[in-house]
Amino acid sequence: MIPEIGQFALIIALLLALTQATLPLIGAWRGNRPWIALAAPAGQAQFIFVTIAFCCLGYSFITNDFSVLNVATNSNSQLPLHYRLAATWGSHEGSLLLWTFMLGLWTVAVSLFSRHLPDDMVARVLSVMGIVSVGFLLFMLLTSNPFATLITQVIDSNIKVDLIIEALEAKGVVRTLAEPNLTTLSGEPASFNAGGEVPIRVVGNDGQVTITYKQFGVNLLFTPVVLDDGKIHMKLAPEVSDLTGFTAAGDPIFTNRKLETVVELRDGQSFAVGGLLSSKTTKLQEQVPWLGQVPVIGTLFRNSSNQKEETELVVIVTPHIVRPTKPSEQLATPFDKTRPANDPEFFVLGQLEVNKDMIRKYETGDGVTGPYGHMLDFKSKDKMLYVKK
Repeated sequence: MIPEIGQFALIIALLLALTQATLPLIGAWRGNRPWIALAAPAGQAQFIFVTIAFCCLGYSFITNDFSVLNVATNSNSQLPLHYRLAATWGSHEGSLLLWTFMLGLWTVAVSLFSRHLPDDMVARVLSVMGIVSVGFLLFMLLTSNPFATLITQVIDSNIKVDLIIEALEAKGVVRTLAEPNLTTLSGEPASFNAGGEVPIRVVGNDGQVTITYKQFGVNLLFTPVVLDDGKIHMKLAPEVSDLTGFTAAGDPIFTNRKLETVVELRDGQSFAVGGLLSSKTTKLQEQVPWLGQVPVIGTLFRNSSNQKEETELVVIVTPHIVRPTKPSEQLATPFDKTRPANDPEFFVLGQLEVNKDMIRKYETGDGVTGPYGHMLDFKSKDKMLYVKK
């Protein structure tokens, strides 16, 4: 929503810059006082909307909105806050917006501090500055848009699949069902299940009932084989099943979407399988008690609606060849980025986990006014405090 506001603000600023560049100049030529008077308010309004656009771009960098292509290519979530803020004008698109912002600021200064000059002269100066602003804004909107979305630039850009998925999730059009990381030997199968198991009754020929369990949810079965040329031959069989109801006898009913394929990829390449569509239609009816059941008139007290839900399952696989590490080499763990909160952090700050940036702020006393740390009430005979390093 914020990038869309910034895009809209740039369009409004362009319209105001066109007004500033044309009407006051024509008014100064023809001696039209109302048109001359439009120069200052048009320039000031243009500066306001450019400022809104600049703030929206900065907010996108601060909040790691990777649906914006400019943010995805020039920032990442691990950068400190001041680096992400500086990245707002560090790119080509951001620097253009910064120059337009500075030009708008200078336009406001000219309109405020040149009132002792003739109005037609000020109108001509502001019109020339408006022409320059039109050039900057047109160039940004047509060729170097700082608010270009990542979704529309996926084909033409060289961006990792993880960033694309994260951007689509930020837009609310994609939901990640599972993100397993499995390790296996070449030629050995590996499986993954995120869901649960449901007991199913099976009646034998002798009438004896046995209980078996069926898995549902997200299931993944694959068998990789590393070839001589470094390629990875992979047999892939993903399956997604949902428990939709029960029969009259109490047996569960499932809807399945599954496929089986064989691909060959190199280390780090991604492979996507799509086309597994699912469509579900739900009819809802709400009514006022008793009044909704009255013939003819009851229609006024009933509300009927149909909801149609269509989803597509996409399976993305990225294989990597894992090599053993040296005995002295330290491996990455999930606690490198975050660690569980201790009692003060959990009860006082309400944090379940803390990251390195938060820990650094605690240690340096970021945002704390006055002394911080451990306060000791120390008494000694010689009135001196000894510290052992």
